[in-house]
Amino acid sequence: MIRERLPNRRKSAETTVEHAGQAYVVGIGYYDDGRPGEVFINGGKTPEAVHQYAADAAVILSIGLQHGIPAEAFARSMPRHDDGTPYTIVGAVADMLAVKP
Repeated sequence: MIRERLPNRRKSAETTVEHAGQAYVVGIGYYDDGRPGEVFINGGKTPEAVHQYAADAAVILSIGLQHGIPAEAFARSMPRHDDGTPYTIVGAVADMLAVKP
């Protein structure tokens, strides 16, 4: 797979995703056709290690998206609780990306 670079000027959005009682600020950069191509996760007041893991996972999501892996594939692959909710903020972000244009 070849990486599809994002345009230098691109649409972006920032949203808040709640997971396990914690709010995370999520930034998303989009391709011209509306597909997400980069993700940033800021843990805010989470413990430093959680913030770092979330930031690292956002890089992995971004690289996958830029190599053609659809957001839906990430969302389907994340481990889940018995009620279907994702274990981690990374799964919650993948779910959000899979349903947003």
